[in-house]
Order: sequence, then C-alpha cells, then structure tokens
Amino acid sequence: MPATPERIRRRWFGARTSIEGLLMTGTDVYSLGIEGALMGDVFAAGTALGPLGFFRVMTAAHRHAAANNRRRENP
Repeated sequence: MPATPERIRRRWFGARTSIEGLLMTGTDVYSLGIEGALMGDVFAAGTALGPLGFFRVMTAAHRHAAANNRRRENP
C-alpha cells in the first residue's frame, strides 16, 4: 500500500483481506517504518491465532522479556 494521506488518516487497521486465509503483514497492516512493520506482524500473528490472539502474542512477548531480564540479573 502506498504511503498516501488517505492511508495515514484511515480509522481502521488490520491484517485481514477479502481473500479467506490470506493475511497482510508488515507496514501494510499498521504504520510506516520499522516499528510499524513489527507491529503489523504482531497484529497478523494475533489475527491468525483468533480471538484474543493479539493479547496472547503480547503476553508471550512480555514473559520472554521478563525471563531474559532475570537471566541478566542472575547469571
């Protein structure tokens, strides 16, 4: 999707397409740039996981980060 003013102003975002089973990822889902691409991938993974999928992905990421922090503090 091109970076047009209309795209930036849109109120919706999401990974679903009109083709069943096909999801968009990256900057086409969320926003421009590296952070937008990362979050677009997170939204696509959450969509693939179904209801509450986004929260499942974010919970797993939080737990992983917490475990890494504990390992750094207690080598």
